[in-house]
Amino acid sequence: MSDVMTETGNLVAKPSFKAQYENYIGGKWTPPVKGEYFENISPVDGNSFTKIARSTAEDIELAVDAAWAAAPEWNNSPAAHRSNL
Repeated sequence: MSDVMTETGNLVAKPSFKAQYENYIGGKWTPPVKGEYFENISPVDGNSFTKIARSTAEDIELAVDAAWAAAPEWNNSPAAHRSNL
């Protein structure tokens, strides 16, 4: 993030975005199975500012499988550790 000065002289944080975002599945960024993305349009100015993975049932299945694989370790981890994550 880089700071910018507004017209009123206030300093505000200007967020930065990657050009494209994948799905986060099983601890890694994963492209959508069908390779499709959609434009994320800003409600402020109507311009596209990044692309988002267009997930399908296949992506959901990957995420569910990853969640089931992680469940035993997650269930046995301390509540404080889980809350910190």
